[in-house]
Amino acid sequence: SNVKANIENFVSMLERNKVDARFGLVEYKDIYADGYNSTKSHGWYTDVEKLKQGLSSLNISGGGDTPESLVDALECARKMNYRTGVGKYIIVITDATYKEGSSSSYYATMSGEIQNLKSNGISVSVVTESKYYDTYKNLTTDTDGLLANINENFLSAFLPIVVNIGVDTNSGRWVRLSNGMVVKLDADPSIGDIDVDTDG
Repeated sequence: SNVKANIENFVSMLERNKVDARFGLVEYKDIYADGYNSTKSHGWYTDVEKLKQGLSSLNISGGGDTPESLVDALECARKMNYRTGVGKYIIVITDATYKEGSSSSYYATMSGEIQNLKSNGISVSVVTESKYYDTYKNLTTDTDGLLANINENFLSAFLPIVVNIGVDTNSGRWVRLSNGMVVKLDADPSIGDIDVDTDG
């Protein structure tokens, strides 16, 4: 209940900061105890109320032993169909450690996944118990993410993320090209293309 309330407040804060965001939802357990299909992408939400409904539909069950298949979940989230030229953020919410391996490769590792996330410009923050902070330190530090306590009001710890997302999305000007691609220019296109065509 605490997690769901904090997520709803986080999403509402993004809305108040006029951030045009899509929200993806990935559910994960333990692929070795619950099967490879236990990592599920629930897709993208543009409607905040539908995201809240999606969160409410999640049930905590299964998982086998304590470590869960976060490497698999991160890979699933990384491969979601992100819009072109957007800031990408993953927030992991867990009360457990992680195990290596994914549905695509038994040999998948967290260190390898961190490199993949960095290559894709994805920032990962983790909400977990304070005793697991060391476990997730490399994941968050290497991807410019944050750590927050799952048992507290972690929304306050996420204020820097809201600010970063707001600055990233509200600075410059976004332009949709005739081919459907979205690009970000550093200044206002209305003053002339010579000055602001920053992507060439």
